[in-house]
Amino acid sequence: MLNLNSVSSIIRQSTRKPGDTWNLLCFSAHERFEQNICGLNANFYALQGQNVRVWNQQYSKIPDNYRFVKQRIPPNLVFDAIISHNPFVHIPLATQVARQLHIPIINIFHTDSPNSSWNRQVFEQNRRLFDQCQHHVFITEYNKISWGFKNEKNCTVIEHGIDSELFIPQLNGKRENYILTVGNDFINRDQELGYSIWGKVTEGLPTKVIGNTPGLSDPAKTQQELIGELQRAKAYINTTLRSPFPMSLLEAFSVGLPCVTTNTNAISDFFTHGHDCLMFNPNEPEQGRKYLERLLSDDYECKRLGENARKTILEKFKMSTFLEKWEKLLQEVCEKPYLG
Repeated sequence: MLNLNSVSSIIRQSTRKPGDTWNLLCFSAHERFEQNICGLNANFYALQGQNVRVWNQQYSKIPDNYRFVKQRIPPNLVFDAIISHNPFVHIPLATQVARQLHIPIINIFHTDSPNSSWNRQVFEQNRRLFDQCQHHVFITEYNKISWGFKNEKNCTVIEHGIDSELFIPQLNGKRENYILTVGNDFINRDQELGYSIWGKVTEGLPTKVIGNTPGLSDPAKTQQELIGELQRAKAYINTTLRSPFPMSLLEAFSVGLPCVTTNTNAISDFFTHGHDCLMFNPNEPEQGRKYLERLLSDDYECKRLGENARKTILEKFKMSTFLEKWEKLLQEVCEKPYLG
């Protein structure tokens, strides 16, 4: 028998009007991404659970429309959907709630591809887990294809949006002569973030790392402090190997910071070597080092690349486009009762 919440959910799905505020269940996962998606006309309620991370306010402040459900879902609230960010942690938790409330699960794939150690059997097992969701969101087309969803209909590509009015170039400021990198758990996530490559590329050069990596670096105390670091640095180095689009790289582009980056995954689908960044093959770290040395000694090249990088962000990663695509997706996924 349906409980009161599930009946209310079905009625809401049938009677919801355009412009009504969305009520969305979710899990704390990627603070900067969630800060951006909170730009929707929506209320977000983050569920707690085993292995669900806690929001770190050093990375981003908690938006006013983002709340935490500490023990049980408030019985007076009616929800439209539940959003998963980490399929292996969130989907098992989301499935229980979605079945009880009769609301769809929207799963977001933030990483570029399945783990390289998976064999076919493991991949198929995980695909059955993904099938518990009614819709999947990928942050790039590359991201979608690499996870094996090229011909699937229940998925949408929504590229990141960047708040270009928050991540802005420093006005009349002088950049300091060091190379910046932003990343958490940099050393332990070598396979994803390319810490070993970073060491080879930057050896002997002036560097600064921002992020929670014990023994190497600390995170910025506030988001504004991070923006200040991006505005002051001379250049940025990105050595990621598995992320289709590091948010930190896009934020560096947005402040007009000239960037040297590994040419991996979807980066070259949106940026152009020699125009708005400098790209190198991760198997040829010496090339990346040459690019960094060039930027440290060439103010004109830094200015040219940085200005073009910001133009690319303004053109291809508009926050308004990001929110419009999410609004359209929610309307499509939540437009009819989900009785699964």
